[in-house]
Amino acid sequence: MACCLAFTVSTSSAKARGALPFPWARWSFRIALFISSFGLVQLGASQTTGGGSALRQGIWLLLGLCALPGLRQSEGRPRLSWMRDRGMPVLALFLLYCLVSSLWSAVALISFKRALLLALVIWIGYAAVGVAEGEGDDFSWLCAGPVFCLLGLSFGVVLLDPGVGITPIGWRGATSHKNEFGQVCALALLCLTALIGQLRMRYWLPLALAAMLGMALSRSASCQMAVLIALTVQGVAWIYRWTCARRAAQPWVLGGLLLLLALAYVPLAAGMLPLNDSLPDDLLALMGKSSNLTGRTQLWTLVLDNSRYHNPWLGGGYGGFWNGIGSVAGYIAWAFPGGYVDQAHNSYIDLYNDLGYLGLVGLTLFFLAYWRNLLAPGVRASREFLFHLGFVVFILVLSNTESVLFRTTQLLNLMLMASFIRVAALARLHADRPPA
Repeated sequence: MACCLAFTVSTSSAKARGALPFPWARWSFRIALFISSFGLVQLGASQTTGGGSALRQGIWLLLGLCALPGLRQSEGRPRLSWMRDRGMPVLALFLLYCLVSSLWSAVALISFKRALLLALVIWIGYAAVGVAEGEGDDFSWLCAGPVFCLLGLSFGVVLLDPGVGITPIGWRGATSHKNEFGQVCALALLCLTALIGQLRMRYWLPLALAAMLGMALSRSASCQMAVLIALTVQGVAWIYRWTCARRAAQPWVLGGLLLLLALAYVPLAAGMLPLNDSLPDDLLALMGKSSNLTGRTQLWTLVLDNSRYHNPWLGGGYGGFWNGIGSVAGYIAWAFPGGYVDQAHNSYIDLYNDLGYLGLVGLTLFFLAYWRNLLAPGVRASREFLFHLGFVVFILVLSNTESVLFRTTQLLNLMLMASFIRVAALARLHADRPPA
């Protein structure tokens, strides 16, 4: 119930700021965010078991069609300014490479279909937030509604049917897996930190408590570590921004930071924090993880072993590996104690396996363009900056233990594409404005 209230408040608050009502494209994006992580109803076969199903693909195609109005400006002209958005050509080239990789993929049709699905995800994100004619509703408000609804619905499922929402390895709520529930909780926290001062405290506080509780109950150590680092970076950025705007406070802030560093050094100097070879294992044990990251290191070795059977520069084709137990990835089911897991639990390894070294180069260019736009003066001054900053740090850290980058219709990939597009559009918007 709290999430529905927050959703209503976010929409009404956006209108109160003078923003136009959400067009069809933004509602399509909200619905896409919701269904990308909703796991109580299976919409046909998962894409990781052989290319998806006609029902799933039809739903996403319908959302793409509903997003069409977002590609037209208020004057009725098509929104074709994406070539001027700094970084968008990089995304277009990466998408083109994914499409072309179907030429050498062992499952050419599946690779081509998944590349088209990725194009559809980018299309929906661009239609919703791709052309910034003005500040309007910021990105954190746009994403908060579906994320809060997933969070509230997850707790509702646990209350009504604990056998569905709670698994032996952690809570999954209304999602399909406990790691996905952890991702929903992490996104809720990132949205909430960006909405401090904009969302009324009687809604903000219960949502924050629910997100933190859900994060703990999901038992997703990867999400917990990633969101902790992201929130820390957000906090440092907020302190820096606040200090720059108040010169009188700068000596006090600097003195406080030096004091904290000194206090942190005391236990290290006293030998209370021994630095030895067992420290990484001790930290992992504290998080409930083994030294092999719950078998992930063994899984990484198995996936990397597969990469020797195709060109290391080109890879095996976009989405050409995880295609069900009957595919080439089926050997994971007997070679790995966890059976068939449909991902390498490392975005960079999965991307290298699919697209080779050229794919990793494209990914590097993608994030360089992302950071360049994010750190542009106009974007840094916007109210959306803290959310995008926290999100990109979160996804870069999480990608070391989860496969989330360019995974078509997954929640974090949909958010990543939309965030990249939004930041590029904001950077162009402020660059086009005449100096004051």
